[in-house]
Amino acid sequence: MYLSLGKAAKEAGVAKSTISKALSSGKLSYREKNSDGYKIDPAELFRVYPKTAKTDADEPALDDWQLGQAEADTMAYSAKFEIQLAGLKNLIAEKTAASAISKPTARSFARTAPGENWQERASGS
Repeated sequence: MYLSLGKAAKEAGVAKSTISKALSSGKLSYREKNSDGYKIDPAELFRVYPKTAKTDADEPALDDWQLGQAEADTMAYSAKFEIQLAGLKNLIAEKTAASAISKPTARSFARTAPGENWQERASGS
């Protein structure tokens, strides 16, 4: 994990201009500089500006071994959706089963002869 100029200044407890001057003079080295800015190694930063208190750099990044908050939220929603999906699948299975039972019954009523009492036929009398 590399630090931007602003993040490095915050971690070291100094102004951005102080970090910028240290980078320009060579007192502080950086991994690379691109259109997004500097990438500063925390170890190099703290070599030049020793730690005096616990900083955010001590905490694991989102892509480290711990789950980030966004991923934890996503997992909670995913679990809810899985439960809802299981419920919907059960409803579909019940509807399919009920439909399979009612189709033969409906067909048998459709074959009721004119004048024949369908209610007697349904009750099995």
